[in-house]
Amino acid sequence: MNKFKKEIDNFLKKHKTIKYKKGQVLVRMGDTFDKIIIEKEGFARVYQLNNEGKEISWPVLKPMWLYSWITAFTGGKSQYNVETVTEMEAWSVPIEEFNEFFKIVKREDLYLSIIKDLVELSLKIEKLILAEAYSKVMILLADLANNFGKKSGKEVLIDFNIPHRVLASITGLTRETVTLQILRMQKKGILENKKRTVVIKDINKLV
Repeated sequence: MNKFKKEIDNFLKKHKTIKYKKGQVLVRMGDTFDKIIIEKEGFARVYQLNNEGKEISWPVLKPMWLYSWITAFTGGKSQYNVETVTEMEAWSVPIEEFNEFFKIVKREDLYLSIIKDLVELSLKIEKLILAEAYSKVMILLADLANNFGKKSGKEVLIDFNIPHRVLASITGLTRETVTLQILRMQKKGILENKKRTVVIKDINKLV
């Protein structure tokens, strides 16, 4: 797996990155997807609307590699919308170039990487389904802190603001419920909300 990652890194160095604004729609449901997008900085969410018009997001903070690979390689149309949650910088590689690349590398390594991501996605969905509301928000905040936080001792700074409606979409809760859980954590001294940032006072209390 390390060898595969090294080959991917070397391949991506040959391509320029694209910068996306926060809230930018990358893909709409029904679009034909013909490229692979891999996040370098920031993240996007993959979501769709249920029959009641409620947004349901993948519980993954960096989903584009998995989502775009599955959609592009199956040659189908997107079943989801994709929107940036933060400002994002990413590689966007035409599927034809990726095909040429995978003629060189071992495909088994690619499949192992995809399987690993699918297993992690499945486990995360199961964890969020079984957890009660407070734990769901705690799991998501821990994920945010581990993926994007800046550590200083026990504290972790998440230096961007994520709307509660997005947190609700990922956890399957209502926006009001998410807000109540965050207020509970603030009262317990677990986190502190500042302007456009969240400070996790003790990351060990989230994991």
